[in-house]
Amino acid sequence: MKKNKSKTELILDYLKTGKPITSLIAITEFNVTNLADMIYKLHKRGYNFKKESIKTCNNGTSCKYYLIIGKQLEINFEQKPKKKQYLNKLVEGNKIYQLLAYLLLGNEITALKGAKLFNITPRFVVVLLNYIKQYGFNLKSRWANNEETNARYKIYYIDNNEN
Repeated sequence: MKKNKSKTELILDYLKTGKPITSLIAITEFNVTNLADMIYKLHKRGYNFKKESIKTCNNGTSCKYYLIIGKQLEINFEQKPKKKQYLNKLVEGNKIYQLLAYLLLGNEITALKGAKLFNITPRFVVVLLNYIKQYGFNLKSRWANNEETNARYKIYYIDNNEN
């Protein structure tokens, strides 16, 4: 049995197509009357938006929102962690932003190296790398062999080459 998507998920899917959303679109297509609150909730979940004011036909103003994805993501290392930290909200000391910045600088990383650099578990490094991939970054991986122990491990990197 398929689970129906919430209005928040529907609006997020719409924004991920690259189209802007206005209150009129939100009301007519998604039956959402308070778009600003919906955008605020998505922002609290870690999404960034560009807000553009537009004039309406009766000399009023309205807002048009764009979802910022990819390399336009703002990186804020100074943000204090929240009191309650949930893994699924990615607020644990901005580890995802630190890892993303490290990769965007052209560095390669393994789960063990990331665990040592950012003081987290290797499994959590892999979880964060999967989130980075979901946000549209061209994250690649390759296998390497440790010559001393003959163990195999993955090296992750962001491929900036456009094909």
